[in-house]
Amino acid sequence: DPLKNLHELYQDRGFEIVSISVDTSFEEWEEISTKYELPWIDLRAPGDLLGSTAVAYGVQGLPTTYLVDTDRSIVRKNIKPNELSEVLEEHFRASQSQD
Repeated sequence: DPLKNLHELYQDRGFEIVSISVDTSFEEWEEISTKYELPWIDLRAPGDLLGSTAVAYGVQGLPTTYLVDTDRSIVRKNIKPNELSEVLEEHFRASQSQD
């Protein structure tokens, strides 16, 4: 899984993934979370696409992804794993050259 690989590669450098399910019941979310053994923070917000979390973040389809920086600002929306990989490589390459 590309996201699991990115999480493993960059988690010790400050990168974190948070998944929030808005499209399943509690029981379905719990079953899926257990089945896929997600190594990151995995949450559930009730209410599907009309729930407060989905509405607040402008979620109109699933999955919707966000890249959020350390200032809690949304940097990119709907970023694909291969694009995320490129962004992380560049970010951590740049941060190493500044050290």
